[in-house]
Amino acid sequence: MQNFGRSIGLTILFSSLSVSVCAVPAFANIHRFEQPQKFYRLSADPSSQACSSSPEGVEIYKFIIFNDLLSNPDFGDPEFSARPYWDNLQRNPESAVASLFFGDAVLAEYLHRREFINPEEETQYYDTAIAAYRYTLRITEAPSTKGDANLGLGRVYALKRQYREAMAHFQKTLEIAQNEILPGATNGLEISANAYVGMGVVLGQLCDHRAALEAFLKAVEVSPDGSIDLGNLEALLEKQNRRSDMIPLYRKAIERSPDFFGNYANLARLLADEGDITDAIANYRRSIQLQPDSPYSYYDLGKLLADQGNVDEATANLRQASRYATGDPEIQAKIRDALQELERR
Repeated sequence: MQNFGRSIGLTILFSSLSVSVCAVPAFANIHRFEQPQKFYRLSADPSSQACSSSPEGVEIYKFIIFNDLLSNPDFGDPEFSARPYWDNLQRNPESAVASLFFGDAVLAEYLHRREFINPEEETQYYDTAIAAYRYTLRITEAPSTKGDANLGLGRVYALKRQYREAMAHFQKTLEIAQNEILPGATNGLEISANAYVGMGVVLGQLCDHRAALEAFLKAVEVSPDGSIDLGNLEALLEKQNRRSDMIPLYRKAIERSPDFFGNYANLARLLADEGDITDAIANYRRSIQLQPDSPYSYYDLGKLLADQGNVDEATANLRQASRYATGDPEIQAKIRDALQELERR
C-alpha cells in the first residue's frame, strides 16, 4: 500500500481531511425518496462562462448528478464516512473496483460536509477523488469500470467548474458505453444515462438551455429502469411552460420501475394540477400502498380529498401523515394547518 500511496497521493490527501471517520455503519438502508430533497448545483462563475446573471441557470440546473450518487443506499446516510472504502482499498490495492468505489465515497462524504468545510479541504476532496478515478483507469481493462471512472471524473470537474474537462469525460463515458460495452447491456445504458445527466447539468450552467433539456430527455430515454431523478427536468419544463410534458415521462418511468412509489406521487401531483382528479387520487393511493410510512403522499392525498369535499377520508389521511411526519417540522406544520381547516368546516 505504501507504493500505491506514493503513486497517487491518496494516503496524504485523505488523512489530511478534518473528518474522515464516522461512528455509523457505512451501509445504512436508506430510502432515497424519504430523505429531504437536498439538491446540489454548480455555482455560477463568470470566469468559467457560467450563467452568472441567469436565475434560470442558477435555480434549475441543480446538481442532480449527485442526487444520483447519494441515492445509493451505501452513501445516503448524512453521517456517511468514506473511511471504510479507504480501508478496503488498502486491503485490495490492485482492485480497480475498490479504487472506483473509494472515489465515489470521497465525493459522497464531501457532499454531506460541503457546507462545513474550508476551501483547502474542498480542494483535497477533489484531488483525492480525481486520484482515485485516475488510478482506476490505470489498472482496469473492464469497459464498465472505465466508464464509471470517467463518469466520476466528469462529476469532479463539473464541481470544480472546469466545464470543458467535465464534458470531455462525460463524452468519453458515452463513447465507452456505446463502443466497448455490449450493446443493450443494462450497465452500459445506466452509464450512458448518468453521462447525459451530467452533460445536461453542465450545458445548463453554460446557458445552453435547449441542449441541456435534450440531454436530460436523452437520459430518461436510455435509462434502463427509469430511475433518473426527474425533479430537475420537471423544473426546467415548468420554466418553459411545458410542465404537463412530464406526465408521459412519469408514466414511462412507472412502466420501467412499477414498484417505486415516488413516481406515482409525482404523477398524481401533475394530474391533479391538470384537473384529472380521479387518476390523481388513484396514483396517490398506489404510492401509499408501496410506501405506507411516507407522510407526503398522505398529506397530498388528504388535501386533494378535502378539496373534493370528502372530509372524513381527508381527515384520516392527514392524521396518517401526521403519524409519520415526526422528523419533518415543515410538513408537520402544513398537516396541522390542514387539519385545523377541516375542523372549521
